[in-house]
Amino acid sequence: REYILSRTYDGLPVLTNNGKSLPIPSRLPGLITDISAHYIIASIDVLGLRLRWDTQSFIQVDVGERLWNKTSGLCGLYDGDEYNDLIGRNGLFFKNIATLVKSWQADPVGVTC
Repeated sequence: REYILSRTYDGLPVLTNNGKSLPIPSRLPGLITDISAHYIIASIDVLGLRLRWDTQSFIQVDVGERLWNKTSGLCGLYDGDEYNDLIGRNGLFFKNIATLVKSWQADPVGVTC
């Protein structure tokens, strides 16, 4: 299943599945969403993954041991080696955090590959 967590044009958080809006908080097959203070929390317990989003620019991703050495991306490889965590989408090492983040920037909605 694919769930999309985003904001409406009014800035309100919205969770969708196959174009259908779902409530926040909710308990769905494989996904639990909640609101805590100013954050949206999304948890995928089977993976030990927890996402915390302020609906603006802050996002925190916590993963459990089950994903050890099985991740890649902006948040690093999660393999205990801090020196390979600054790898961009293109596979190159970045010394500058801003340049690293820009390398992982997604295309705007509606732009296709």
